[in-house]
Amino acid sequence: MRFNKENSQLVSETNQLKLTAADGKRYLTDTLDNNGVIELSKNWASAFLDWFLYSDNTIDGQSKKKAYTLFESGLLNNLEHGSVKCLQQIHAYLFGGLHDFAGKIRTKNISKSRFS
Repeated sequence: MRFNKENSQLVSETNQLKLTAADGKRYLTDTLDNNGVIELSKNWASAFLDWFLYSDNTIDGQSKKKAYTLFESGLLNNLEHGSVKCLQQIHAYLFGGLHDFAGKIRTKNISKSRFS
């Protein structure tokens, strides 16, 4: 069996406690002990922190909010689609006030590694 060869388990090590369900009855339910919670948090910590710490005050948060506003406003319908000018207008809308280069064509190489 593949799981045995990989030393994998179908479920984690859990304890069963009787917890009250939505129907008011008590059922045996799988729960994690302290070690299980620590292992779970190690596996999901990065994704959880990204979600938990996400803020509308970050540049990404502000530009995302602006993107929703731009889409819902209908302003995109008035732009010349497929043109450089259109891309500049969208960029200026999304990043205006956040970056001094918003909507401008940059001439400076901003790559993080060399290229040919």
